[in-house]
Amino acid sequence: MALIIRIANAYSLAGEKRKVLDIYAQMVKYARKHGWDQPRYAGNLVVILNNYARELNIDKRYEEALEIAQMGWSIAIKYHDYWCLGSLLSSQANSYAHLGETEKSKDLYYQTLYLYKALGDQDGITHLKNDARDTLGIELV
Repeated sequence: MALIIRIANAYSLAGEKRKVLDIYAQMVKYARKHGWDQPRYAGNLVVILNNYARELNIDKRYEEALEIAQMGWSIAIKYHDYWCLGSLLSSQANSYAHLGETEKSKDLYYQTLYLYKALGDQDGITHLKNDARDTLGIELV
């Protein structure tokens, strides 16, 4: 699994969007078919869904990104696998912004900011502030 994710990340860095999206779509399909929505595999599935949502946002497929990020959020909460929550919230905020739902987006950006602050994730805060500024034109404080 980790190797496949690394391959997908390499394709992403190379700008091969279609290949990346195809890899993640296949991984989600496989995970669903093999019952990965269970405690033993939840962490892996959350990582896959997080990366897939991020790539869908990059490809401007915001409704799909929102659906995948919400699925990842639900599984992460259900199985107490929290380390992708900030990124999943950020993906949702970005998607809502591009879908014209500014207030939902702004609310999610602030939720993500508070989560990153609570975790002491300075890199996450920096990326989030840049995304909120570039996407909604707001400065998170």
